[in-house]
Amino acid sequence: MGLSDSGLHAKYRHNENGSLKSATAKIRTEDLGKGTSTNSSSRIFARNLGCEGDDAGHAIGNRLGGSGGKSNVFPQAPSVNRGEFRDFEGDVAESVKRGSNVIVRVVPQYDEGSTRPHSILYQARVDGSTESRIFLNPCSCNC
Repeated sequence: MGLSDSGLHAKYRHNENGSLKSATAKIRTEDLGKGTSTNSSSRIFARNLGCEGDDAGHAIGNRLGGSGGKSNVFPQAPSVNRGEFRDFEGDVAESVKRGSNVIVRVVPQYDEGSTRPHSILYQARVDGSTESRIFLNPCSCNC
């Protein structure tokens, strides 16, 4: 895994069109709260892949040490990004705070030819046990 701008040990894979294929990171206590916010460039990038009303959602959350740069964002419905996705990241952060060994993997799921994921697979491996969640990513535009 490589070192991201925020210091997080993460690996990002992208599709030929620039959309995020997967993000994997080992989250350590020292990573918590060290992520970065999105910037205008990453927000424009994500919206160009999705809808005008989309958030530039962090694959590896800001609170987990994830960067707000283009390599770690994808178009995400605001209600999901600021709701159940964020809540699950909070559970992951709590596991790290308790001293657990945590590795996360985020895999956006796309329809063929689309650059906006219809859902996101989020896997958190905590002390050897993996919890997988699928978050739907509803679109409010015709994408």
